[in-house]
Amino acid sequence: SRSVTARLGATDATIFLEALAMPPLLAIVGATHVGQALAHLAKAVGYRVVVADPRTALANAERFPAMEILAAWPEEALATLRFGPSSAIATCRSEEPRGVHRSDRQPDDERKARRVAAGAGSAGP
Repeated sequence: SRSVTARLGATDATIFLEALAMPPLLAIVGATHVGQALAHLAKAVGYRVVVADPRTALANAERFPAMEILAAWPEEALATLRFGPSSAIATCRSEEPRGVHRSDRQPDDERKARRVAAGAGSAGP
C-alpha cells in the first residue's frame, strides 16, 4: 500500500494505492486422474486453475470443485485464455480417452495447445 497527496481543484486529497497481482494461471488440458491431482495441488498453492476437456463426464465441478472448467477441445479452450510469463500449461491425457472414439479426436491436440499458448511461461506434458 502506498498513499499520495494530490490536488483536486482547490482541495488536497490523499489517494491510497494498492497493487493487486493476479494469481498465476495453470491451464490443465485433460481431466484425467493426474490432471485432477495437479489441479488440487495448484489450487492449494494459489494458482487460478482452468481445466479444459470436452468430456463433461470427467471435466465437472464434482471432480474439480471451485475451478474453471472449459468443456471444449484444447485449441478452442486455450484460445479463450490470456497467457503471460507466470502462466503454465499441463497436458494430461490418457492414450484412449473414455467416451471419445479415436475418429472423434482432433489430430495433434497437444501440438495445437502448445501453439495457442506460446505466450505462457511454461508449457509441457
